[in-house]
Amino acid sequence: MSDNELWAFGGYDGTTLIREINVFDLSVDPIVLKRTFTIPTTHRYWRSGTSIHVRKDLNKLFVLGGETGGTVDLPVLIVNTNTGTVSTGPNTVKRNCNAVMIDNEIWLLGGSNSTTATIALDTIQKYNVITNTLTTESVKLAPPRGSNGSTVIGNLIYMMGGYTDYDSRHSGTRVPDKGRIVSFNTITKEFKPLVSIGRPPDYLHASQIYSLQTVNGDLYWLDGSNFYKGVLF
Repeated sequence: MSDNELWAFGGYDGTTLIREINVFDLSVDPIVLKRTFTIPTTHRYWRSGTSIHVRKDLNKLFVLGGETGGTVDLPVLIVNTNTGTVSTGPNTVKRNCNAVMIDNEIWLLGGSNSTTATIALDTIQKYNVITNTLTTESVKLAPPRGSNGSTVIGNLIYMMGGYTDYDSRHSGTRVPDKGRIVSFNTITKEFKPLVSIGRPPDYLHASQIYSLQTVNGDLYWLDGSNFYKGVLF
């Protein structure tokens, strides 16, 4: 979302992948389609776990991760919110990956790099929206995870849920303690297991129908049919 606009990227209509960016006007009721732009061949497939971030001061949206009909080795899409012009950045090789933005950097946590049966990744990467560069941290996720929920407060990234491996698009081996929140300090590069907050959804996927968010120290998450709240601090 950006200034009363909802931007929809790609998708799948049941037959073909969609190469459009649709911009909807939220200032009217009912909402209406305001603009449509064409996406290059590096379009996104809706099941991919694409992560989208906005920088209003740069007039840009950044789309990371994804899949185009079996290919996951995709560049970052950089969309000018004024003109709809699309440029590209480095390849992220990610799907089922959650990402959060801190200042000028988007942090990518785990995920996978295959559209078939795969082990989740243990990598932590960060993409700099100013320099258009991608770097990989030396510290690793333990255990590896994908399809997890992530949110951020200050320099702390909070993660919960996810899979360590996949036997299909939506199932596999869950992380050992899917109800425990784990924090990652982006300054000290340290992980800290926090309190377990009960039975969460089997996996949290903030890029599809699941969401993990913090509001005033409270943690909220969705599993597609139920709404949960836990006290974070």
